[in-house]
Amino acid sequence: VHDGASEIFFNTRTTTRGRIERIHDAWGGEIDLDYVASTESGDNLDMPYSVEVISAVSDQQGTTSFGFHGGYYHDGRFYGFYEADISHESGRTTVLRYAQAPPIAGNLVSRGEYRSDGTLETYSYQSYFQASGGLWRSDPLAPYFNPLGRRCDTWLDPGAATEEELVATCLEFGGNPAFGS
Repeated sequence: VHDGASEIFFNTRTTTRGRIERIHDAWGGEIDLDYVASTESGDNLDMPYSVEVISAVSDQQGTTSFGFHGGYYHDGRFYGFYEADISHESGRTTVLRYAQAPPIAGNLVSRGEYRSDGTLETYSYQSYFQASGGLWRSDPLAPYFNPLGRRCDTWLDPGAATEEELVATCLEFGGNPAFGS
């Protein structure tokens, strides 16, 4: 803005420039970052535009791989990915699931930690709905005031429960819809 006038400059880049590919820390270590197009990183074929996502981070402790699924565009706006998978060299996996509905878009809904044998070890579920009159409700009008209504964290023995059973148990937790466990 200059003297009450403004100028708009449109992005004319056709390739990504200036992304961080290697970090050198103060102790002599290095962290390498690799990227791919979202269409190469999981189930994102329905996205009208591909976005660049991180695919791997490597350091002295090994490599961690990332996969992104369920990219969602609506009315020309990118709402993010439904799911992010984080796989460690040890075989352990973390699965993060995010809301995509406009009232709570981008909020973390669940986090599952899986052992190297694929069994669920810990599970955290967050609900942004509030208990009201025996029903779970949310604010459907912008600016969408939907704070965290309930969070349930569970540590499991192998094969103890499914994610669906844990979510149902969390939402059935009696009393105040504050934090459950």
